[in-house]
Amino acid sequence: AIKEELEELIENNIIITIGSENSAKEVIEIAENKNNIRAHIAIDTGFGRYGFLYNDENLINIVKQLYEKITIEGIFSHLSCPYYKNDTWTLTQFERFTNVLKNLENSKIKFKLVHICNSPAFVNYKQMRLNSARIGSLFLGRVDANESLGLKKIGKLKTKISETKTVPKGFNIGYLNIYKTKRETKLAIIPARLYGWI
Repeated sequence: AIKEELEELIENNIIITIGSENSAKEVIEIAENKNNIRAHIAIDTGFGRYGFLYNDENLINIVKQLYEKITIEGIFSHLSCPYYKNDTWTLTQFERFTNVLKNLENSKIKFKLVHICNSPAFVNYKQMRLNSARIGSLFLGRVDANESLGLKKIGKLKTKISETKTVPKGFNIGYLNIYKTKRETKLAIIPARLYGWI
């Protein structure tokens, strides 16, 4: 099902996210017949959600293969505990992400757009804004930050499982690191789509 979904996204000129070796292979295969594929690379720095693990030894080779076939416009990660200023885990995730960027840059791989800030990080960690940010929760008016921005909910989300991944023992999962794996664990990844206005 992932290949059909990717083809539909690409057909509609939507910038896709690539965060696993499996999805990279699917995109490379699709690229044999299409030349308008635009993507961002997702890096998992400790959220336990979608993305290549930050220490994935194959990442550089996979990204190089993708660069030969499609347009890679950006790279990003996602923070799990950005609700508090100077949070040690948030700083660790940011350091992991910047190390990934350095390693890719050392291999002559650069990105036009680089982003790690979600809505709370955008408010609490201005130094992490890099050159882009994803402020979805700000648009939905539900940010746990000390600032009242006066935003309202504008939509609802529906989803289904699109992919699975395995993370090692002791890996943090979700916002506020709400869960830490007790053993190597298989996770299900679910995409989110905006279906309409409330």
